[in-house]
Amino acid sequence: MHKTLIIIIATKVSKMKLHILGPAFGLPSIDAECIAAVALVERYTQGSGQAWALVASHEAATGTQLPFLQVGDKTYSGFDRIAQHLVEVSGGTVPGLATNLTAEQQADATA
Repeated sequence: MHKTLIIIIATKVSKMKLHILGPAFGLPSIDAECIAAVALVERYTQGSGQAWALVASHEAATGTQLPFLQVGDKTYSGFDRIAQHLVEVSGGTVPGLATNLTAEQQADATA
């Protein structure tokens, strides 16, 4: 049995749940990719009032990796898939996420 901590970020019913590796050292997660996913979802929902839940866990669900985003019955596993989903549903604009990089800029950002 694994322990899970759920933190509700807004007061409305959450339709998005971001599952991450649990917190440590005053950070939302001990994993850099999970921290980046938290920041991305915060930027995506900023100002919209859209509710989301942060679920800190120590195990990923079967067939996923942490971080993963649940939206209804769909799951997006890994930072890249989460970012891709948010860009698609937002019409290509997620504050703080560069989507129009050249191949060289993308390689530098990945490095």
